[in-house]
Amino acid sequence: MNKKLLTLEGQLEDYEGQFKGLTSYIKELTDRTKEFGTDSEQYETDLMEAQHNVKYYEEHIALIKKELSEVEKTTGTPDETDTVLQQILKPDIGTLILASVSFVAGAILASQLSSKSRSKDSPDKE
Repeated sequence: MNKKLLTLEGQLEDYEGQFKGLTSYIKELTDRTKEFGTDSEQYETDLMEAQHNVKYYEEHIALIKKELSEVEKTTGTPDETDTVLQQILKPDIGTLILASVSFVAGAILASQLSSKSRSKDSPDKE
């Protein structure tokens, strides 16, 4: 199974979960505010934001499902079907070298700062 298909399925599952949570939230919010006679000014902003988020997730779920069907139709190699994010996250040798050098430099700096703070904390022997 290629990476893009797995990534899209994961995104779809996450977005569907978010969508279900938001629809439940909207239902509970409207039910409770009606039950207690809450003034709409007190919850209107939250309701509008939740409705906007539901619309966002609906649109993106549809897009992901469309892309999933297209990916399942294609039989390209995993390299041809990688998402942009996966292409960005693939480390090359330069990135690995830079990360290693940065780690070592950070460790040396931390060691020097630590030893300076220890020498300041200890009393001077005269």
